[in-house]
Amino acid sequence: MPENEVKDGDFIIGVVWNDLLEDPNSEIPDVIVEKSYFAATLTAEEINILALLMKQGWVQRQVTSVENTRMKYSGSDFKMTS
Repeated sequence: MPENEVKDGDFIIGVVWNDLLEDPNSEIPDVIVEKSYFAATLTAEEINILALLMKQGWVQRQVTSVENTRMKYSGSDFKMTS
């Protein structure tokens, strides 16, 4: 959607750069907006469960990343760069 049509509650994911490159006279860039929502109102417990699951997914990616880095170095090399 054009950037000037974005509302206060919209979550902007990014800008569509290809349109700006193809039409240099375009003054208003298009943006990608996340508009998904739950059909039902969530309780505080449901929101907390979703937050915990999201945190667990984020932590798992961080741990996996550290483990991959650790495997590339021997023990003393990893300790030196940590």
